[in-house]
Amino acid sequence: MAFGGNVFHMAQAPRRVGKYTAAVAEIVRDAAERLNLTHAAIAERTGIARPTITKILTGDRAMDVEQLALLANAIDMSVADLLAAAEKRLLRG
Repeated sequence: MAFGGNVFHMAQAPRRVGKYTAAVAEIVRDAAERLNLTHAAIAERTGIARPTITKILTGDRAMDVEQLALLANAIDMSVADLLAAAEKRLLRG
């Protein structure tokens, strides 16, 4: 993962969290990349500490419902749309 500039890149979250959590993190990472959001920018938008953002988006930590809602809002998605996108990604395999 390259991070330190404006955009971060990571192919897929390591599986230290459940498959749904990993899929949500992947959707958030993809959207953040499209929006040119760094972990610091996501932290600023959500109020979640940057180290926690990094752990969530790299699969080192699960997110709670509050964090899920804040992350969805940060990438301009509803929680329902974020979960639906994650489920669709899981079904594609």
